[in-house]
Amino acid sequence: MVFPENTRKGIGTQFLSEVLAEQKRKRVTTIIVNAGKEETHARRFYEKNGFKPTDEATVETPWGSKLTLVIYQLKIGPK
Repeated sequence: MVFPENTRKGIGTQFLSEVLAEQKRKRVTTIIVNAGKEETHARRFYEKNGFKPTDEATVETPWGSKLTLVIYQLKIGPK
């Protein structure tokens, strides 16, 4: 997570790039992330970086409400 005062500065993209490179070195082929359906900024970030939405799931939060998540997937290596 990047704090709001540091958004739109490329920090999240740089961090993601480093994480993906490390996972490729470890021969990970698929990355899966979740973003709240209403979190348009997070969803835009993942989509801008090549993640594709694959599913949705509704979960119960610790504070007693329900949260709908969009599940994203990114292929980073051979199958």
